[in-house]
Amino acid sequence: MVRIDVVRAAVALSAALLSGLAAAADPAPRCVPLDNAGAQRCTLPDGSREEFRLDREGRRDGIARAFDPAGTLRSELTLESGTPVGPQRLYDEAGRLQRLSFVTGSRVQVLLGYWPDGTLSELRCAPVSLLP
Repeated sequence: MVRIDVVRAAVALSAALLSGLAAAADPAPRCVPLDNAGAQRCTLPDGSREEFRLDREGRRDGIARAFDPAGTLRSELTLESGTPVGPQRLYDEAGRLQRLSFVTGSRVQVLLGYWPDGTLSELRCAPVSLLP
């Protein structure tokens, strides 16, 4: 059964871009509000950054994007009160779509994986693989 674990791995990858990759003395991200509606941009000393919106409780809400130090989009997650919902996208180092999933409730309903050349590597509907 494909569960929310795949999406949690995507969220962890996004967080890793901001936390584990910095080699500077001060690895804490520097966050700047972009507007009065909760939009934030956090940047690490290595140049990787994440853009997201916070709800009234301080949880990520809406689309959260993570970029590597070169500015390449690495993930685009849809969150509702900090929980993954709807489309979740992961990109490779060149910015090509690597994995696309759609989440409802606590389940990944559809999962598509791509090889670097753009061909389909994985296709699942709920827990069932549709590729041989």
